[in-house]
Amino acid sequence: AVQGLQAAPLFNGMWGIVVTEKNENDRWGVQLLDHSEGSWETDESKQVGGRVLAVKDANIQLQGRDSPHWTVEALGSSVFEAICTDPNLCHLDRCDELAQEVWNIFFETVPAAPLTLDDRYEMRKTLLEAKGHKIYWLALDAVQHHLMIEKCRGRYRVFQTNVKDEGPLGGYTAEEWCSLDGLPGRKVHQVYGGGLTVGDTEINQLLDLIVQLQNMPKVLLSDLLRNVPGVDQSSVHLLAKDPTALSKSDVEKGSEALQLASKWSHTVIQKVPLFGITTLNFLDDPVVIVQGNQKLFEIPQKRYSRVRDLYQGLTGQASLTPVVFVKMVNQGFWWENRRDPRDGGATGYGVRGADLGVRQSYEQGVEDAKILRERVKSFYTEPKT
Repeated sequence: AVQGLQAAPLFNGMWGIVVTEKNENDRWGVQLLDHSEGSWETDESKQVGGRVLAVKDANIQLQGRDSPHWTVEALGSSVFEAICTDPNLCHLDRCDELAQEVWNIFFETVPAAPLTLDDRYEMRKTLLEAKGHKIYWLALDAVQHHLMIEKCRGRYRVFQTNVKDEGPLGGYTAEEWCSLDGLPGRKVHQVYGGGLTVGDTEINQLLDLIVQLQNMPKVLLSDLLRNVPGVDQSSVHLLAKDPTALSKSDVEKGSEALQLASKWSHTVIQKVPLFGITTLNFLDDPVVIVQGNQKLFEIPQKRYSRVRDLYQGLTGQASLTPVVFVKMVNQGFWWENRRDPRDGGATGYGVRGADLGVRQSYEQGVEDAKILRERVKSFYTEPKT
């Protein structure tokens, strides 16, 4: 915590994280985690959280714990502290497993709502304007990634992992993501990792990356579906359109193409443990992706690079696993309107949200999820014009 500042007493008592070593003036760089007490929702106070102060030793009280504002009563610590210290969490490198394990601490898992973030819908506004201590689980299955966003006092934290592999910019565990120096050279970690908190601007930038990834299957439409057996190539353009705006016959044609593509991609994914999926040379144009002796995709270099850059911007991964393109075929089309037949939840891109100040029963969670689906129904069936 910051203490004893004479020139800026507003910051005294605020909690922060040391983000830079002492400079030539013998001062540490301390990023403030959240806003000032009391009127933290005022415009003036909203400029406080995230500010980096140059602080002397005498003005730092070392605590070794997180800001009390982020502490969850049911947990006895913050989510950040739990991920850093719980051996069942800190060593995880699968992003879906981390999200599931954290969720299991507080809530039963209930069906996801569609993650509709573009300007036609109100979902983004709902997330950004939510009050209280919230956590959101973003399931980005159409690009094989999950992450969590925690919100408290107008600030946000992001938690994610990626499967460990070889190379200087390979995967990382939850512990490495939460460490300030665990992932050098990765811009996404420098902004969102290490327990740092960010404001609306940075979260909007992250959500914008997701929206761009959501739109990539439309850009890659013919590249993704060209080699899918049985698909009428004259009807694939329908999958780039809003199905609620199509005629009944066009919906039927699009649905037939979608079913064939989903079945084919599911078979490809099932064969991964035996045959893998290989990018022959990502510098070629087009980039060729194969499974065994079967050619899956030929993707123009410019489009391939665009997906790679977006994925790296979101996850920090320098290399792009070719499975992402198969997942796009499987769940990346018409995802706003598709539902998992097992529980009615959204597929492709889904979100679960919960209040960390409330410990729900399974029954209450199901009821809350039902209410949430009704609330967001208009977001994806009646877009704004």
